[in-house]
Amino acid sequence: MGVITTYSINGETRKEIKALKKRAARRVTALADVKRGSENTGYVAVGENRSNSIIAGNHRIIFSLEEQPIGLYKHLSVSCQSLTDGKIELPHPNVVSMILKEFGFKNTDPLTEPSDDFAVWVEAAGKGIKAINAIERDAIGIEYLEKEDIDMVITMR
Repeated sequence: MGVITTYSINGETRKEIKALKKRAARRVTALADVKRGSENTGYVAVGENRSNSIIAGNHRIIFSLEEQPIGLYKHLSVSCQSLTDGKIELPHPNVVSMILKEFGFKNTDPLTEPSDDFAVWVEAAGKGIKAINAIERDAIGIEYLEKEDIDMVITMR
């Protein structure tokens, strides 16, 4: 069911989350890159770039905005390092729910059935890393930016 740990999101973590959302809005992952990543054709995953993630307690959180064939989506990945043996484990669904809420997901239940607007899955990556991933349709991602950044993003798109 996932690693059970005491978890809270403090003011410092909220600042890091805000900065991570802002970075994601400034560099939306293009559909061509999403496709290349799903086909394992040389695309470097968003999570490989440390500026796309934060460490909050013993949880690694990766966040991006990405184009999908039917629109723009938020993509969140959460993994958890065990406090007892250091292995990467699945985070507890209650922790994932808290993190989804902090990132502005409308659906914060990681046990929800998938739909066109929301999906959750377990990802097993190299070296035994496991993570819970969630995607949710996002109108335009601009709500993550400060006023002075919005014009820049609209111009870039």
